Amino acid sequence: VSKVKKDKPSLLQKAMKKIKEEVELDESQEQIKQLEKMLKDLEKKKKKTPGDGYAKMKIKELLTDLKSKKEEVELDEKLDKEDEPKVKEIIKKLKGASQAHAGQAKDLQKAVTEKDELDEAEAYSPKQIKMAIGIASDPRYKGGNYSGAVKAIEKIKGGLSQHKQVAAVLKRQNEALGENLDGRTREYRQHRERLESLRSKRLEARHIDPADIDTSATDDDIKSADKNIMMQLRKSVSLRGQYSVEFLDKKKVKVPQKIALAVIAKYNSLRKPMDKEKFQAKIAKSHKDLLMGLKESLDEKKKKPVVFKGTPKQIKQQMKDLKKKDKIKIGEESTLDRMNKKLQEKKNG
Repeated sequence: VSKVKKDKPSLLQKAMKKIKEEVELDESQEQIKQLEKMLKDLEKKKKKTPGDGYAKMKIKELLTDLKSKKEEVELDEKLDKEDEPKVKEIIKKLKGASQAHAGQAKDLQKAVTEKDELDEAEAYSPKQIKMAIGIASDPRYKGGNYSGAVKAIEKIKGGLSQHKQVAAVLKRQNEALGENLDGRTREYRQHRERLESLRSKRLEARHIDPADIDTSATDDDIKSADKNIMMQLRKSVSLRGQYSVEFLDKKKVKVPQKIALAVIAKYNSLRKPMDKEKFQAKIAKSHKDLLMGLKESLDEKKKKPVVFKGTPKQIKQQMKDLKKKDKIKIGEESTLDRMNKKLQEKKNG
């Protein structure tokens, strides 16, 4: 019995062989079509080349070989009449099973993909994402403590700093930091240039060659430049009022961006270096002095030159009205008083 089993292939083996042969036939048929087309093109070719004859010969050989193999396969396909219906049934079932498995594989892949997307969406709650974005936007981490922000976010939940929304905010803050650092470097360089210019002028006045003096920036120079009130105010502007300005009274205050801009505008409006130094020295004392200095500059802007028009009598009345409103000093002979006297003298003859 075992010998019969060994000698005679099973129905399943026959079915598998049938499927394999069908595939081989399809492939062989395709190759034959391609070779026949190539042969046809060569025969139609108008301009012949030396290699055309050899190519035709080789193609014909290949065609003969493929066609003979095809015939062998077709002969092998002829099954016993008894086995044919059963083999066909098995082939049908195998093909059906194959299609079913393919569908199951697609469904399984889809389920896995959906699960991954769902896991990613459910990994972090909206509250956790909101908290992480809040930390990334926190002024304490805006100043350059990027790694500190990441650590704080990771404490909420591992991997949260890599979330698409959170990572975008962290990246934006990091880029802003780079811009601020570039600005800081530029401001420091400009401040150093101003200091060097003033220093050179003083040395020239004392007949000292600036080349004989060591001009390399020390750590103290850098620290001093960092504490320069104008540089600190510029940092406050670039960081939207989130930078703590240190005054000479050792107190650190966050100066609002609008106030810092107004102080810088006042400083830039001063033409004389001496006036700039005086203004800078005054506002650097304390936050109160900074506000007072700004108030004085605003009061000066509000003052308008007094213009008198009309007859001498009308001008005299205008002057009286001004004195009542305390617009000019009373008790001191002003230019207006002297003008009034001269007008009176002319009137009296």
